[in-house]
Amino acid sequence: MNKLIARIMYYTRFLRSSLPFYGIRVPFDGFHLGRTTWTTFKFVYRGDYEGPEVNALLGLVRKGDRLLELGGGLGIVSGVAANAADNAHLLIFEANPALIPHIKTLHKLNGLTNTEIRNQLVFPKADAQGRSFFVHNSFGASSVVEHKKVAGTVEVPVVAFPDVVAEFRPDILICDIEGAEAELFDGIDLSGFRAAVIEVHPSLVSPEKIKRLFETCLSAGLSPRVDLFGGTVVAFERQE
Repeated sequence: MNKLIARIMYYTRFLRSSLPFYGIRVPFDGFHLGRTTWTTFKFVYRGDYEGPEVNALLGLVRKGDRLLELGGGLGIVSGVAANAADNAHLLIFEANPALIPHIKTLHKLNGLTNTEIRNQLVFPKADAQGRSFFVHNSFGASSVVEHKKVAGTVEVPVVAFPDVVAEFRPDILICDIEGAEAELFDGIDLSGFRAAVIEVHPSLVSPEKIKRLFETCLSAGLSPRVDLFGGTVVAFERQE
């Protein structure tokens, strides 16, 4: 019955303005639900969209936290985070310029004024030439890693992770960057973070690079929160 109701809502989605999800409303315009697939709609309807990531984040975020999100996507995860903790502040980086207006739309719909969005890539070192970002037919698979079904390429500015950290002073790192974690976690310093939620992509990242990611977190004093692991999402927290 629930599946039938979800199907009916999907096919009549243009008659509604939004869908509830973990305390926020997800708009039906643009990339959010109006032009998306049945699978994505179903996940939002059931509360499963980026489920392990959202679950881990809600288990870690605190009042007044400053969250750095790499890979903003549709803005749903950042919207949940911004809504969940009083006085939280988010700095969001999304490489796909087409998604920036949709992130802003979701945040505006939910009255979220504690977020800032930048159309940049973040790596250990800045790159004045920028980097090619491969836009996938499915927006969630877009990446600096070139793979099948690339619909187009955009050039994106690259800023240095240490500079972003020094400017924003984040407490929590949220990272879902479709394979670029292999490069990001090679030499960065996470000692100023209290926690991290990271989605790894084994189909794009070698076991050695995933091991390096774990070593980077552990060397910064962040311990695995195995209770918050789910699917390919891992979580770390500093023990106080």
